[in-house]
Amino acid sequence: MPFNKIFWSLIALFCTSSAFSLTLEESLKQDMESAYEVLDTKYGQCRETRKNTFSINEVDNEWLLSLEKDQVGTAVYILSKMAFQRCVALEEGIYSTALLAYVAESGDKEALDEWLKFKRLYTDNDLAKIISKLDFNKLKLLSVTPPFSKPFNPLVVSELLKGSFE
Repeated sequence: MPFNKIFWSLIALFCTSSAFSLTLEESLKQDMESAYEVLDTKYGQCRETRKNTFSINEVDNEWLLSLEKDQVGTAVYILSKMAFQRCVALEEGIYSTALLAYVAESGDKEALDEWLKFKRLYTDNDLAKIISKLDFNKLKLLSVTPPFSKPFNPLVVSELLKGSFE
């Protein structure tokens, strides 16, 4: 009788552990999905903390004001993307690593293709021309100074700066 209990206990234990075991590919996919959930949460936090009100003194920058009117909005948009990128950088790095590990092992590139589309800066031909005229060294320097160093609403800043042209 004791043998019977031990036998059935071992069978139950084996079946339970088999039901919860994962292949390497499944484990990597699970890691990728978990990292994505953390990243998605961080995106929400960064959006919530975006600064929405400014005074002209906060955004008054000689270089920005020296740009043509159509370049100002594009420069501010790029500054906003840089600030947001800094806010989510750690979580994006973790997700990107998990994504690459999963794709390398599984060969399933669907999530990678979606990620690449998402990360690409949307540009049409007109916007691409404006971007090509901007000095990215100056943008990078400006991007680490307040208020451009943390997530902000680019529309508010653009309107404030464009008002300086009138």
